[in-house]
Amino acid sequence: MFDWTSRSGGICTALALALGWVDLFLPDENSPVHVAFVVIPGSVAVLCAIVLGLEMLWQRR
Repeated sequence: MFDWTSRSGGICTALALALGWVDLFLPDENSPVHVAFVVIPGSVAVLCAIVLGLEMLWQRR
């Protein structure tokens, strides 16, 4: 499970960063990158980071 969490977290992080970077340089009028396209993968990436942090605490014992 943690291997899958690590991979999906990395992919979601890269996707959110790339979309945020592209959206930064597009004009604000009629932007093709909606806020949800950045928020959803970013939120999944943060949740994966929390799960991996809990894994580190769990494996410590």
